[in-house]
Amino acid sequence: MPGGRRTHDYPDGKPLPLVLVHLAIVITGLCWIRFVTSGWLPGIGLTLIIIALGAILSRLNRAYGINGQAVPVPRQQTTIVFPDGKPAPLRMLRYAAVAMVLALVALGISPIPYAIVKGLLIGTVLVLFALVFAHFAFLGHYVNTGRAKEVTTTDEKSA
Repeated sequence: MPGGRRTHDYPDGKPLPLVLVHLAIVITGLCWIRFVTSGWLPGIGLTLIIIALGAILSRLNRAYGINGQAVPVPRQQTTIVFPDGKPAPLRMLRYAAVAMVLALVALGISPIPYAIVKGLLIGTVLVLFALVFAHFAFLGHYVNTGRAKEVTTTDEKSA
């Protein structure tokens, strides 16, 4: 899909139907961005069209893989492992992120005036981004100090 990671490599060049489906997905996505503000009905219709195009793309990739025109790209997955257990700061950051998401939901359904909720929602989203940044900073710190290890695996199914 456009913007996603590649799933297949095409040694003889990408087939025209795949190029056309990718183009249709991009055009439908742009239409979705344009028309979703005019009501929920165009948004649902365009979303269903994107889902259908994704299913067609998947079938085409599978068919080209069976015919031998597509070669699956092997996937590498990097996992961070903590031999001594997950550190408390990381657990606390994850709990805080869940609490912020619950706060966003509570603010979204609460009967508080919009002028007040707007500032609270913006603040909650900013705190959520700060928590994500801190989480990745802590992960990098633990890997650099040796308290965690990065384990890279390759998916045998697609190789």
